[in-house]
Amino acid sequence: MVASLRARMGQFASWRSVSIMFGLLFVNLVFMSPAQGLIPVFVEKVLEQPPFFTAMVVSLHTAVYGAMLLVGGVLADRLGAKWTLVLGFCGAVAVGLMLQTKTTWLLLVIAPVFGLLFSFMTTGSRTYLARVLPLGQMGIGGALYFLCLTVSMAVGSAIGGRIADTAGFATLGLIAIIAGIVLVPLTAVLLPAVRSESDTSEDDDASERAAAFSDYLTLLRNPRILSLCGLRFSATYFYGTMNLLLVLQLFRLTDSVTFVGLYGSAILFIIGPTQLVIGWVADKRGREGPVRLAAVFVLCGAVLITLLINNVWGLAASGLLANMGAWWFSGLYPKLVVEAGPPEEQGRLIAITEFFWAVGILAGTLISGALVSVFLRLPFIVCIGVTIPMFLLALLVAKGYHRAPDDSSAAEAG
Repeated sequence: MVASLRARMGQFASWRSVSIMFGLLFVNLVFMSPAQGLIPVFVEKVLEQPPFFTAMVVSLHTAVYGAMLLVGGVLADRLGAKWTLVLGFCGAVAVGLMLQTKTTWLLLVIAPVFGLLFSFMTTGSRTYLARVLPLGQMGIGGALYFLCLTVSMAVGSAIGGRIADTAGFATLGLIAIIAGIVLVPLTAVLLPAVRSESDTSEDDDASERAAAFSDYLTLLRNPRILSLCGLRFSATYFYGTMNLLLVLQLFRLTDSVTFVGLYGSAILFIIGPTQLVIGWVADKRGREGPVRLAAVFVLCGAVLITLLINNVWGLAASGLLANMGAWWFSGLYPKLVVEAGPPEEQGRLIAITEFFWAVGILAGTLISGALVSVFLRLPFIVCIGVTIPMFLLALLVAKGYHRAPDDSSAAEAG
């Protein structure tokens, strides 16, 4: 009786901490989301630059994001998930500065700063979630995490698009700056520390810090971890292409920033509830079905977008299908990563898998930005080729190839 009561109190405390984190993350991402959905339109409409410059901007902050994920993973394991997240929330200020600039060179300076801060937000929030919740609840926990992301981005995209159309991008940027200044100290005060985190000693020597970074090389030599990294890369290569070209193509076909913002909101609101179902099924029935279904949606979406690239509603529907599969993968990843290693390595495991997410986004954005000037469908034809190995890797992961062999709880959950 006493043990059961303690377990319930522990679960309540865990979900209370996670709920506070979700609330702070939601508000922060509302103001950071314009950097994801509206920067391509901002560059074309305000700065009057071609798609390749947009690809450069997106790729620059993505490259820094990917590299700094490795730093963020070590910070989350040593400094703590909470304080890594606090640093990451400064990203709203960077977004505001990006939307206020009127010169191309200044945008190229601020973009990598945003990438740095966004990487800290990612590793901090994901590590916080992994350390607070038990493995058996990570399916629904991961789904709620990415539901928080999707809904906040949907709200931010709709509101941001409307503000940009009526008051201008500079006003939208000013709002983001004010929000960032408020959110950083608020997070430091309200967010509970993770009890299992050990404080970082100031007298840690250089060899200990070097060893933390060298662990990434050990992880990359492990075929189990490589399967997760490969899946993350191939799925997000296609997402990087969509993130750049789908938005621009819809804008060109409709000539409306509001339409692009509302479309982004609509697909995210549709995807959000389905992520909860996918996460629940992964916890109750195992990961196999959800992982396979996500892979099928991404592959089919790539084919349909290629065929319907010049049809507004056909393109919008195909984008919904592909985005649904991509976001399902994202929602399942917290559970997959927890299954792959022990709690003390979660920061670095999250960082290395998200690093390949960034590499995939970077490759998809740069290559697609160059190929689109040759032939509009060519980037998506390449995506079809990339999603085929993604599907094969998904079949391996669905069977549990990525799991740590000595992790009995992971075996039970899978």
